[in-house]
Amino acid sequence: MPENLKFYKTFIDQCKAIDLCIEGNYLLPSLCLIYSGIDAAAWVAYGDIPVKQRFICFVSDFMYKEKSLDPQPIDLYAARCAILHTMTPDSQLSKTNKAVPISYAWGTADLEELKKATDTLMPGELSYLHLNDLSQSFRLGLTLFVKLNGDDEECKKRMKKHYSHLGKEIVADFNKLNV
Repeated sequence: MPENLKFYKTFIDQCKAIDLCIEGNYLLPSLCLIYSGIDAAAWVAYGDIPVKQRFICFVSDFMYKEKSLDPQPIDLYAARCAILHTMTPDSQLSKTNKAVPISYAWGTADLEELKKATDTLMPGELSYLHLNDLSQSFRLGLTLFVKLNGDDEECKKRMKKHYSHLGKEIVADFNKLNV
């Protein structure tokens, strides 16, 4: 069985879980799944380079090529650290002014309204992001990564190492998704 099929299955499941969390208005679990998904995809893409470097590269090279967002890649990395480590908006990078904290909108919230409200209280202190846009940028980035690197031997080795077993039921489910 091709190693990249295992990778695809893992990320199809990840995206399904993200969708369920977004539909349920579970902001923090959605962000945890997206940021950990970026981490995992970045590892497959770049291997054992420092986490910060590979995360920022994946965002720049794949996600933002397809759907650029307001926060800079370093801001997304700082948000990833904050969410995954403390479930707060504050990271070491934002505390030391090396990244801008992100204010999130989700559900039916209007990003422009969020900007208007928070800029009144904290002008220029935040970056803004709608959860749906982050999810879409992640998916588009994954698609671009696979298109450009799906046959790369080093990536395949990491896929094999990181994503282990697929049973025949999982393969059948995957094939049903792609009919």
